Amino acid sequence: MEPLFPPVDWQIQWDTLQLTPFQEIIRAFRGPWVMFLMVANIGIFCPIGFFPALLWRGWRWWKSALVGLCTSVFIEFVQCFIGRSSDVDDVILNTAGTLVGFWIFWLINALLPQLTIKFQCTTKELPGYG
Repeated sequence: MEPLFPPVDWQIQWDTLQLTPFQEIIRAFRGPWVMFLMVANIGIFCPIGFFPALLWRGWRWWKSALVGLCTSVFIEFVQCFIGRSSDVDDVILNTAGTLVGFWIFWLINALLPQLTIKFQCTTKELPGYG
């Protein structure tokens, strides 16, 4: 029976660690698969930028960027222990995705403020808060 998480070969992890930024982005224009992965890295993090801004009043773009950055760094860190490669481009693209999500919220809020206000919480609406 194979273990769920096989032992990590740290030499392979070190050899495949990509710390040079924008290598994946430069390669994206060489093939559709890499372009798909680039767009997917941005798209998968859009909800992390969109929904907190939708739910909480006073949410700012830098908070979305910080949450996206920390989440992405955590994911890349965990990938070292499960035999996956880590790439700084993923962190950059994921953080950009959270900003895209925030900008989508900002655009919707600017065009349809009546719609977004229905979803926003205040501390008075939360259980346990006055």
